[in-house]
Amino acid sequence: MDVLARWVAHHGHRVLAVDLPGHGRSEGPPLASVQALADWLLALLDAAGVERAHLVGHSMGSLIALEAAARAPTRASSLVMVGTAY
Repeated sequence: MDVLARWVAHHGHRVLAVDLPGHGRSEGPPLASVQALADWLLALLDAAGVERAHLVGHSMGSLIALEAAARAPTRASSLVMVGTAY
């Protein structure tokens, strides 16, 4: 996904490519559920001043993007789910 984020950013779009809490380079404990992670994602968008976004997620990230879009449908311009399994 890093390559995709860089490509999109280099083509004139603003991109937030984040590590989830407790994953990658993010500090803190991992959150316990997809629902909690969706709340975290929406709070991140608030903190970044993003009103609407194209949500892209891979694997568990796709479930988080789906949950965030379900909780705040007016904030999701589109939803891209890659490698999704439940």
